[in-house]
Order: sequence, then structure tokens, then C-alpha cells
Amino acid sequence: MNFNQLIIADDFGFNQSSDQVMLDLCSLKKIDGVSVFPKYISQDQIDSMLDLRKNRGIKIGLHFNLTLDDDKNSLKSIKQLLIQSLFRPLNKELIAREFDSQLKVFKDKFNCYPDFIDGHEHVHAFPVISKIVCKKLHDIQYTGLVRYIGSRSKDVLIRSIKHGFFLKFITLEILAFGQRKHLIKNNLRFNERFDGLLPSNSSGNLVKILQGIYGSSSLQSTIIMCHPGIIGTGLKSNFFGSKDREIEKNFLNGR
Repeated sequence: MNFNQLIIADDFGFNQSSDQVMLDLCSLKKIDGVSVFPKYISQDQIDSMLDLRKNRGIKIGLHFNLTLDDDKNSLKSIKQLLIQSLFRPLNKELIAREFDSQLKVFKDKFNCYPDFIDGHEHVHAFPVISKIVCKKLHDIQYTGLVRYIGSRSKDVLIRSIKHGFFLKFITLEILAFGQRKHLIKNNLRFNERFDGLLPSNSSGNLVKILQGIYGSSSLQSTIIMCHPGIIGTGLKSNFFGSKDREIEKNFLNGR
């Protein structure tokens, strides 16, 4: 797939206030699309996204989720799921059914397949899970894009060391080897590079990190994932209520 870059906001559907921020950024052409929790979205949101898809050309993707239940409560931590996918047997039938279910919900609500597929906290690229997802997409002759998680970038490596998220970076780079193999084997389209990694904890250097992400000269066939939003009350996860989301929103608005 030939493109310079796609800037995609993820976690759409978890919090309505942050969802509106994403829609506003799409309308202003500050970002190129959203990755959606299909089970959490309303009909009004669906209508807004389809209107933006028609008139602004935004991309609407499936944000495959294995760590939150239908009520947005945590099922297990991402660390637990990763360790299980590496060292313990996973229930392959359960994962396959859940992917089918979320894909069906998306298709029923939007009357089309997603423009792209990715995973909440990169779960679609985990060992075993990646194989299942790629095989399922191959079987339905999926023609959209699957987000590859490898950065293949010295700039991202240096940034991860400088700002304290090298472990996250190297983990994704290792997982990317297996994911790429499954993507190619199943003749699926995917980006060549991924960017947008941030420290797990709040960073006082967030603006500098964002400047590095969006100022990179290696943007050919790159998907950048972003996390804009606003600080809200009543959120069930610090990750979704992080003040960094508002900083990222302001940064994107100023581009």
C-alpha cells in the first residue's frame, strides 16, 4: 500500500467526550481516522463517522479488544495476556469467536468491513492471536489494511531510549517478526512502519516526543497512532483518563 502516512486515533468508543475530540480532529483534517471499539459506540457516533468517511475520506478501523469486557471493565492486564500468549496455552477457539463477534458487530453497524484492523494495546500482533486474526482475514478475503507494529526505525529506537520506553519498543519489534510472517503468508496488506509509541507513565517530555514523531523524515508507508482526548471524570482506567491525552489533543490541533 503506497501512502506517506496515516494518523489514526485509537480507543474510539470508550469515552464520549474524548470520542468527540477525535471526530473534531477528523473534521479539521488533523487526523486521518479512528480505530473503534465496535461494541461501545452509539448510532449517532456511527452516523457521524460515516458522514466524515464520505465527506472527509477518513478511515474507520476495528480496534480488536481482548482485555476489556462489554461493560468496559478490565478482564486482564495486557502484561498477563502477553505472557500467556508467549508461555501458556491460549484458548484459540475463544479468541477466534471473539474476533468474529467484534468483526460482525462492526459490519452490522457500519454495513461494511473496517478500512483497517488493529488491536487494543497491540493484541492483534501477539503470538497465537496474530496467526488467528490473519487466518480469519484471509478466509474472508479481506482487502483492507492490517496495522503492522514494527517501527523499523533508528529514530524510534533512539527516542525510546532517551524517553524511557525502550522495553515497550523492543517488545513490539520482537513481536513484529512473527506478525509480519503471518501477514505475508495470508496475503494481507499492511503498513511498512509504525510510530506513536509513548511512555507508559505520564512524561514531562511529551511535547518533545510528539515533535519527534510528527517531524520524522521516514514517513513513507507509516501509520501513526495517536491518543487525543480530554481529562474526564468517572473513567474506569487511568490510561483512558490520562492528562497526556489532552496534551496530545492540543498538539494535534496546533499542527
